[in-house]
Amino acid sequence: MDAPEDIYSTKILEVVAAMPQLGCFEGADGSASKSSKLCGSKIEVCLNVEDGKISKYGQTVEACLLGQAAASVMAQNAIGLTKEEIVSIRDDMLAMLKEDGPAPNGIWADLEVLYPVKDYKPRHTSMMLVFEATIAALDEAGKS
Repeated sequence: MDAPEDIYSTKILEVVAAMPQLGCFEGADGSASKSSKLCGSKIEVCLNVEDGKISKYGQTVEACLLGQAAASVMAQNAIGLTKEEIVSIRDDMLAMLKEDGPAPNGIWADLEVLYPVKDYKPRHTSMMLVFEATIAALDEAGKS
C-alpha cells in the first residue's frame, strides 16, 4: 500500500486545476448539499433539467483534494446527462472503491486518478459527495 501522501499525485492536481468555476445559481430546478462528517468536506450542487437531461450545472466545492478531483470531473461532464447516467457513474465509482472494480472510462476516464485511494476507506466519502449531491439535486428537480 502506498503512503497516504502518495495518493495526492500530480495527475490529481491537474484534474483539480481543470475544474470549471461553476458556482451555484439562482433559479435552479434542483439543488442539494452533501457533506462528510469525517473530514468536513461539503459540496453543493444546483442544476436545471430539460427533457430529462441536465441543461445547466453549478457547484460550490469546499472539499479536500480528492473531493475536488471528483467534483472537477463531474463539472466537466454533467451537462447533457440523465439521472440514470449519473447513478451509473456513481455505481461505477463505488465498485472501483469498494469492490476493486475497474476505473471508469469514456468521459469519466479522469476519475482513474482516484483509483489508488480505494485502499483508504476514510477518504471514500469525500470522493462520493458530488455524485450523491447531483443525484439528490436531480431528484428535487424531478419533483417540480
